[in-house]
Amino acid sequence: MSIVLSWNCRGSGGLATIPTLQRYLQCTGAELAFISETKCSKNQAIKRIANLPLANSEIVASKGRGGRLWLLWNDTISVKVVEVSEFFIIAIIQKNSASQPWMFIGVYGDCADHKNETIWTRIEFHISNSGYPVCTMGDFNSITNSLEKVGGSKEVKKKHKKFREFVQRSGLVDLGYGGPAYTWANNERGKKLILERLDRGMATTNWIHLYPNSKVLHLPNFQSDHLPVLLTTQQKPKKRQKQFRVEQWWLQDPKFRGICEKSMEGGEIDWSSVCSRLRKAIRGWEEGAKDPNKELKLIEEEMQYLLSRPQEEEVQQRIRKLQGDFAKYIVAQELFWLQRSRQNWALRGDSNTRFFHASTVIRRKRNSIPAILKENGEWATEEREVRQQFINHFKSVYLVGTTLEEEAQLIIPQEIVHEIKPIPSEAWAELDRRPTPDEIKRVVFELGPLKAPGPDGVTAALVQQAWDVFGPSVQHEVDFFFSNSQMKEKIAHSNLVLIPKIAGPTRVTDFRPISVCNLLYKVISKLVAKKMQPWMNFLISRAQTAFVPGREISENIILLREYCIASNRQKMG
Repeated sequence: MSIVLSWNCRGSGGLATIPTLQRYLQCTGAELAFISETKCSKNQAIKRIANLPLANSEIVASKGRGGRLWLLWNDTISVKVVEVSEFFIIAIIQKNSASQPWMFIGVYGDCADHKNETIWTRIEFHISNSGYPVCTMGDFNSITNSLEKVGGSKEVKKKHKKFREFVQRSGLVDLGYGGPAYTWANNERGKKLILERLDRGMATTNWIHLYPNSKVLHLPNFQSDHLPVLLTTQQKPKKRQKQFRVEQWWLQDPKFRGICEKSMEGGEIDWSSVCSRLRKAIRGWEEGAKDPNKELKLIEEEMQYLLSRPQEEEVQQRIRKLQGDFAKYIVAQELFWLQRSRQNWALRGDSNTRFFHASTVIRRKRNSIPAILKENGEWATEEREVRQQFINHFKSVYLVGTTLEEEAQLIIPQEIVHEIKPIPSEAWAELDRRPTPDEIKRVVFELGPLKAPGPDGVTAALVQQAWDVFGPSVQHEVDFFFSNSQMKEKIAHSNLVLIPKIAGPTRVTDFRPISVCNLLYKVISKLVAKKMQPWMNFLISRAQTAFVPGREISENIILLREYCIASNRQKMG
């Protein structure tokens, strides 16, 4: 386990609560999250967590109020829930079959002393008898000493003494923290302000030996009176150079159209030159534009600093201002998250309002391939070595050393070839005809506006919104292709993406490559497909059901299996 998030959200129905939680998960790369005091029914909980990047969940219902606790995790870890109550969730965590399993205990302490005593007793039993290294996190609703509190009564309550005794008996060690000293505030002003460290991370000594470099960080709070607590057990992966792509939220800025018009200046109308000028113009424009993502990071940094200062009236006013700005920018990021989630809509809060919402299921950690099993049984762990394994594999698969004619004879049986009818002469005339401007425009507007862009970074949404600006360049490239029967090299470039075929891939054969093409390649391909569609009966065999609308090639496998089952029944009868 590398990253765990614990947060008392004080109700999940707020307008910005779920987007805020999603941002915490996105920015931290958390694999496991324990969310307490969600204040929603179980059905509401299921809807709210449906689009979070952690796909698996355990929801704890309590008397009179469902979904009080959430335990969320992704597919990179194995989680086995051992025991649940309205105050805790206990689970066994394991990264992979070769790693050491350990016990996680997410805790939501109660204000009542007698209830807390029952909680501590049960947790102490698991720590003493499980045999696993144990790490516990959450809102314990207690402090261990007077230094963990500012303001209010200085009297140490009975429940705090009981909590300290429980920690000592269980052999738990506080993991410390970075950031603000206190995780809870009563949001009062002046002398009425009370700050306490109620949220924390603790572990047994054998867990600390297992993860000696673990660290706890108190994150800034915006939608709750509790700070989220983040536990990390390893260093973050090194950042890679970000590829350029047009962001959807840019199109909402009135000044952005001027950037588009500027990219068409200079006389060169070919698409590669237009994209090059567009990237250059955007780089200059971005310096003055308020990127919601960057603004949120600046707010978080300032918030982290202010929470470490004495809570004077001026500081409290600035914190409230930052909290308001954060809520504004987190909602403004809906388009940003939509572009990455590829989702059409999501539910937010208690309302049925549809909004574009991030659900980045594939985490940065899951996108990486840290190791690959070689053919000789050894592991390739270095990035260069892993990359070379894929290159060697796909070269052996696709460079078979035969001519196109030989490959056709190998792939297509002769009896099927004889069934293919010759294409009529009028079909060739239609295929050679240059598309009209209206046909080109119609195809562009049929493309998914936010489909993943290719190396040029341009989405269909940009060209659709500024068709009068980019239309001439698109038409120029389409005319060039149909006039010369040649695709320009830069337009034909694509990004190669490896998609896992199975959960937990270990070999190069566990991945399949897909190409993410440039916008103009998609337009030209769709135009060619539309031209060919009326004549497909002459090009395909009756056995090629994959070309039948509404059918899939996998249906052939299902039909074959059903035939075998029916045949076996007849023989047995």
